[in-house]
Amino acid sequence: MSAITEVQPVGLARLRQIDPVAALSFAFGIVGLAIVAVPLGHVALHRSTSRKDNVARTDSRLIAVFGLIAGYLVIAVVLALATAAAITYVKEAS
Repeated sequence: MSAITEVQPVGLARLRQIDPVAALSFAFGIVGLAIVAVPLGHVALHRSTSRKDNVARTDSRLIAVFGLIAGYLVIAVVLALATAAAITYVKEAS
């Protein structure tokens, strides 16, 4: 007797199962719009907990995490540049 296994989707069928909110978070994070990417990433992570399909849930979570990382990286770079500019401004003013 052989065990019946579930067929996992591949290719385009697997891409169609990814949460669109996670994909948007990733896209906005790559483009540098952190103000949109971070909230969408958190929403996508929350939505992925209610998904039944393990493959789609894992893929969506992974893409949402990448979107969050990209968004938070943009925020860190902007804060570092703003801090450097403020320090330079204060040094030149005194």
